[in-house]
Amino acid sequence: MPPHSIIDEHDLVCPFFGSGSGSAQAAGTSQKGIAFGLEVKCLLPLLVKGYKDPEPKETRPLFRTVFTGDDPESLEARQKDAYELIAKTIRKTGEKAITIFDIQKHKNSPEMGKESYYWDSDWIVKKANSAIPGGDMNQTAYKWVSTEISSPRMAAMDKESSNRVRKVLEKLEARQRLKANFSCDVHVHIGRLDGKPFDLATLKRLATLLWLAEPTLRSIRNPKSLNYHNKYTWGAELRQRSRIALLLGAAGNTTSLAKTRIDDDETATILRKLERDKMLSRADARALQLIWSAATHQDLGQRLSGIEPKYRRMGFNFSAFGKEDDRAVVSPRTVEFRIMEGTVEADLVAGWLAVCSKMAEVSALRSESGRRRFAEAIRAGLLGQVVVPKVGQSVGEQYGKHFEWLMQALEIPKDVYSALKLKVRDDNKV
Repeated sequence: MPPHSIIDEHDLVCPFFGSGSGSAQAAGTSQKGIAFGLEVKCLLPLLVKGYKDPEPKETRPLFRTVFTGDDPESLEARQKDAYELIAKTIRKTGEKAITIFDIQKHKNSPEMGKESYYWDSDWIVKKANSAIPGGDMNQTAYKWVSTEISSPRMAAMDKESSNRVRKVLEKLEARQRLKANFSCDVHVHIGRLDGKPFDLATLKRLATLLWLAEPTLRSIRNPKSLNYHNKYTWGAELRQRSRIALLLGAAGNTTSLAKTRIDDDETATILRKLERDKMLSRADARALQLIWSAATHQDLGQRLSGIEPKYRRMGFNFSAFGKEDDRAVVSPRTVEFRIMEGTVEADLVAGWLAVCSKMAEVSALRSESGRRRFAEAIRAGLLGQVVVPKVGQSVGEQYGKHFEWLMQALEIPKDVYSALKLKVRDDNKV
């Protein structure tokens, strides 16, 4: 596997929200109808027979393997053992879990032989194509097994969903020596519980919020990571690589939102006030005009995707709506959040899951509270676009403060986002 190539980690169909064959039109999106699916990519070490534990002070169990070859049969044998170890650990939390090899045992069944049969019920453990051990990881005593752990589809606004995810991750942290490095990501898919696409207005509001708040949201990435610029996985910036970004200079940045048709009166009021208050740059105003002038889901999806295949799936990925390749055509109509670096820490994953869910919730605009939070989140995103540390304050502390402003605007509890804020502060120290 070449170490410097863009590696596509996904199967053609994402394991959460059904196929993408449904109608492109959808009714208004209810906040209670929002769903998420989580994917955690990581590596599990198996100890090669004949070697001693390289980490003798580690209290978590280490499992041996007699399958030490690099041939396909040995690789598959290690995968079967590793995936079953992880699935057993998940089952100890009361959740259902199944491995890809268990699913393949039912290959003759038109239903049970497909991953989709388990999307609403089971955690699925399978191969993560992007995950590779780094040079600082012991590859003599260990055989590393690339792993993807996918949650079932869950209701995003149900607190019990977050509790279930946290319980599984904490059990895995306690019982398995899972590692995540530069080649691993955490992906969150946000869609609807009924499998239909978001209505176009909700999708545009979410795109608006993600565009304006992207600098703050991407501060969760470590600038020192080998994958900071997405050398190993897809997830580039909307504001740099999308078609909208490329169009900004081509037509000039003189657009006024006062003259732009925004087919949502409340959002129009919010954005035009920000423009009058001179909080919106001309480039951002032009970008929002391009978002809100999209006539269809497909048009919007393509505008928010890059032209080159390696930029087709951005860090905030709308490509399933653009339908520009076979994978996008059959994919479910979800927005995929791909910017979270690999981690198996429960606090970080649960915190990021809350951020993704809340962004969609406030974009649904189905309550006065939601509309207020949407407006405040946009303002917080704009304030966070420029980092100018105050006297006695580091760059990392300023990034952390901007991140906190956005979390407060979304009304995410401090105990939920605090681990992410610390990561932002510490990773961005100069």
